[in-house]
Amino acid sequence: MGNIAANEEQQQRANRDHEERRSIVNQYFTRLVEMERQRRQN
Repeated sequence: MGNIAANEEQQQRANRDHEERRSIVNQYFTRLVEMERQRRQN
């Protein structure tokens, strides 16, 4: 029974890590797109 709870917690932690990583990647790509847009305007 305690094992299931531990697995659940591990899963939630993995999901949080994944969300953070995805958010960082999204910010990175957004910045790249913005820079490219600026470059084309100049």
